Amino acid sequence: MTAKTFKYENRLAKALNYKTGLTLKEAVTAADGRLVELRERTLDEIDQTVCHILELAKQVTRLDDPQVQEIYVSANRIIAMAGVFERTELGEAAYSLCELITRFRAADRWSTAMVAVHVDALQVMRLVQAHDPGHCKALREGLRKVVDSVA
Repeated sequence: MTAKTFKYENRLAKALNYKTGLTLKEAVTAADGRLVELRERTLDEIDQTVCHILELAKQVTRLDDPQVQEIYVSANRIIAMAGVFERTELGEAAYSLCELITRFRAADRWSTAMVAVHVDALQVMRLVQAHDPGHCKALREGLRKVVDSVA
């Protein structure tokens, strides 16, 4: 009597050892290329969002206005987009606006002037490369002081 033996082939191990696809360097280069394509469209979207916040902020006079939530959501959208394209200062200004609104809600108050300062900062930070770094640093510190003044 003879026994037949079968050689077992582990397909998973074979697939893991089979080298296909991109190298890490190639993948990073390809991803950077796709980001460049999206960059201008995203920066245009950020500009439109800043203008939208500006228009909303002009109309809001009370904390219970539903547009306050829309300002918050729009600023949050800027945070997300700014982070992808290394617009740290812009993201910080948008975050500061969100924090300001959160503190307004906790204190049950509203200040159109404080929001206007943040909207102006968003416009400056969108084109941060056109401004003196010291100016931008002072602006960030000023925003922090404005937010901290709301208890």
